[in-house]
Amino acid sequence: MSAGYHSDASTNLTNGNERGVATGRDGESLICFDKIDFGNFGSDEITLPIFSLDDAEFPIEIWEGIPGEDNASLLTTVTYQKPSIWNVYQEETYRLPRRLKGIVSLCFLLRRKIHLKGMQFEKPMKAFEKLSVLENNRIYGDSFTLMEDSIENIGNNVSLVFEDMDFGESGSSKLVICGHSPLDKNTLHIQFSSLDGDNKQIVEFTLSKDYCEQEFTLERITGLQTVTFVFLPGSQFDFKWFQFHR
Repeated sequence: MSAGYHSDASTNLTNGNERGVATGRDGESLICFDKIDFGNFGSDEITLPIFSLDDAEFPIEIWEGIPGEDNASLLTTVTYQKPSIWNVYQEETYRLPRRLKGIVSLCFLLRRKIHLKGMQFEKPMKAFEKLSVLENNRIYGDSFTLMEDSIENIGNNVSLVFEDMDFGESGSSKLVICGHSPLDKNTLHIQFSSLDGDNKQIVEFTLSKDYCEQEFTLERITGLQTVTFVFLPGSQFDFKWFQFHR
């Protein structure tokens, strides 16, 4: 997104190189972007192309909302420092403290003169991210308890649904599950649903004293899938997170 398309700003901004914006030499400068749609899964990686007039390190505050207005909050403060190349933007990539989801308004606050070309967010591959079970799209069934960072006491006829899981052409044949089973073997049925039909696979999580990670080999899964973890009668399972691997 070009910085020239900002929706709101302080009065001390000027036009920057290559449709960017230049901040003021003195005081605070605000560059704001309203109603950015990050979707259901979101992103937590931002790249900023910056031309700084010198080599000094400086902070950039990233806000949700406009500083000073109701409900605005400081998301994070990042720092930039690269040897300056005259009139050349140089990119720096930052990891945000959390994924931004849904409709978000962002504002950049600076207290020195730079040129900002814009911003770019990296779309994560949801299918290969470490996913908390609380990030499910739907959960239904007879017996489960929602906890702060897990779902516990998963029992009879419970289904956990995760949509928009794109495994690409290379796909995945390995799954790591972080859970706890008081039973010798807790059977998890995993259903992969696509336009080509359903593929049902089974893994068995073995007895553990507490939460632990167990790894399973799967029949390779490719393409766009909806992944559903199904727990049948007799299940007794605590579930924290899972991750598919290439």
